[in-house]
Parts: sequence; C-alpha cells; structure tokens
Amino acid sequence: MTAAMTATMTLVILAGGVRAAPAVAFELNKTKSGALTRWRAPAIMVEIDRAAGSRRLEAAAVRRALEGAAAAWSSILPDGRVQILVASEGGTKAGGTIPICRLRFVSRDWPEDRRLIAHTDFLADETTGIISKATIAINEQHHRLFVRGEGRPAVQAADADAQDLEAVLIHELGHALGLGHSQDEDAIMYPRGRPAGGGGASRPGVDDRAAVLALYPVAPAPRDRPRAVILETARRSAAVRPVCSREVGGAGSRDHAAFVIGPCRAPRESRSR
Repeated sequence: MTAAMTATMTLVILAGGVRAAPAVAFELNKTKSGALTRWRAPAIMVEIDRAAGSRRLEAAAVRRALEGAAAAWSSILPDGRVQILVASEGGTKAGGTIPICRLRFVSRDWPEDRRLIAHTDFLADETTGIISKATIAINEQHHRLFVRGEGRPAVQAADADAQDLEAVLIHELGHALGLGHSQDEDAIMYPRGRPAGGGGASRPGVDDRAAVLALYPVAPAPRDRPRAVILETARRSAAVRPVCSREVGGAGSRDHAAFVIGPCRAPRESRSR
C-alpha cells in the first residue's frame, strides 16, 4: 500500500534563552507500520515547476539557491546511497527512471497556516517506507524571501525579516530525504526560520550529519566491523519517532513539515486528501 504523507514539521521563530540540546537531538520519520521513510534510488532529481515559479525572484537566483541547497546535502550523504541532482532548465523527460522532487512557489490561495514558510509532501510505501516522489511548496504569498548574491546579501536592511531561500530549501530537502526536526539549535533541521537579520543555522551541522548517517548508513567494508558497530549503535539510539510526536501514514493520511513564524501549534488530526 502506498501512503501519502506530508512531513510537515514546524520551523518557528522563537524568543528566549538558549537551551542545551540532548545528546541525540534529531528525529527520523516513520510510517504507521514503523518503517523509516527514505529513498531507495541512488539519485533524486529536483525539478523547478515551470508552471509555479517565483513571482518575486529571478529564475536564475532561484536555481542558484536550489543548487546550493542540493550541494549542501550531497556533500555529506554517504557515497553510493543517494545524491540530490537538479534538473536542467528544460525539465526532466517523461518516463524517466529517476524519482522526482518538485519545487513550486505558491503566491496565492496558500492552503495551509499562513505562518508556514514552506512545507514538503512526499509519497511513501506504508510497509517499506520507501519514498517515490516529493513536492516542496514555498509560501510566497505571506513571506518575503531572498537569495544571496555573489558574496553579498541580495536584500536591503529594511528586509531583515525576509527568509533566506537557500537555507529554507536545505531544511525542506532534509524533510524530503526523510529527516524530521532536531532539538539542536545549531542544526539546519531545527524548526526555525532563517531571516536576513540573522538567527538559525544556514548549513547542515553535526546533528544533521548524524541524522543522515542514521537514515542512510555507510555500507561497511569487509574489514570495517568496528565502524559498522558504531553506526548501528548510533542508528538504534537515534530519536526515531513519528512526525509531530504521533504516527503518520495510512491510506490518504496527511501531516505537516514546514517553516512557521509564530508559536508552535498542536498537531492536527489526519485528514483525507
């Protein structure tokens, strides 16, 4: 059975003091049957939806941000497991064998809470947890975004609350890979926006790397047993828990993985698509 799941965890702009992160801060998503959600294919093709492009940012700038986000994860994903590629400007060919993750911008009729900056939907098999496709939606209706220029921010001081698109995409691609949120404030998967005025990680950190290795472990060499034991121990000790602290999955069930401005909201009940 294939289940439609939206890994919508919330990214929040928080106030208050810094709190210590637990030893294992990351979370991994799983289906109702307990399978971890991840890709089996060695490559994922991320494609910009030409029918739903940004109305405020130049296409070249969006592509630069997407390529930077894909490279940020590809540089730490284990060799031979899964790599993130960006489709050419002409798009992918019909009938291709590489799974697709589609990026789209929503400039009107945003269907979710207006505080959400973005969210990621994906289809995963209920039994195996294997993801077959994903969609990242950016809330351009209620939030301003920017793309950093060549060596300088492409925003004015008055736009200090505009969100860094590349950092937003790194976070959402993390959800598309199967990662949940992290309780480590230095992690890119920590649920917080990344405004131009500062605050929040803009690149994967130590906890994000640990999450990737737990979900996509390195295949051990014949004489690499100590490393294999270490990875297996890390994987078992990881906080493998359902999205929003509850089980997700099931035919037509829907959940949330996104950036939000404002206080965290309680998980909603699953609803049919």
